[in-house]
Amino acid sequence: MSVTPPKVLMLTGGIGSGKSTFARAFAALGVPCIDADALARTVHQDPAHPATLRIARAFPQAMAADGSLARGSLRNIFARDPAANEELKRLLRPAVLALAEA
Repeated sequence: MSVTPPKVLMLTGGIGSGKSTFARAFAALGVPCIDADALARTVHQDPAHPATLRIARAFPQAMAADGSLARGSLRNIFARDPAANEELKRLLRPAVLALAEA
């Protein structure tokens, strides 16, 4: 007997495009949902997380006084600089995926 892996649907889009609305609708139907943005926040708001420490070394100007990623830096640095955005994703993605798989 073979086991069919579950289907995975990813919601992507810009700010205000309806991702959260659709995710809530799916959750209301009993569909398991993982909010990668929320997982990323748990990582980059934790000053002791290894990924946050790597981000701090790569982008000291993006860090808040408490050692977390400054929320404004997401818009001011990473949304405006494609290379910085790619580097941030490279640093964050493994930690977020690890949380999603847990």
